[in-house]
Amino acid sequence: MEEVKLTIDTRGLPVPERPKKVAQELEKVKSGALAEIVADDPRLPEMAPKMIAAIGKAELIRTWQGEDGFYRALVKRI
Repeated sequence: MEEVKLTIDTRGLPVPERPKKVAQELEKVKSGALAEIVADDPRLPEMAPKMIAAIGKAELIRTWQGEDGFYRALVKRI
């Protein structure tokens, strides 16, 4: 698998701010690049598909809970 080019940290952000930050950060990478979203909200796995679809700049590859207890989503910039 390709290397993650960008980590987007949304920990501590209020819910309405998360998609804005993700959209802004995705502008920093080229089409086809992988980015990882890190969150402290256990709802990330259920919210990520809707958030990524609404942003429209990436496709969701997968979500998981890391060994550190934080939630992650891997996305590919389109």
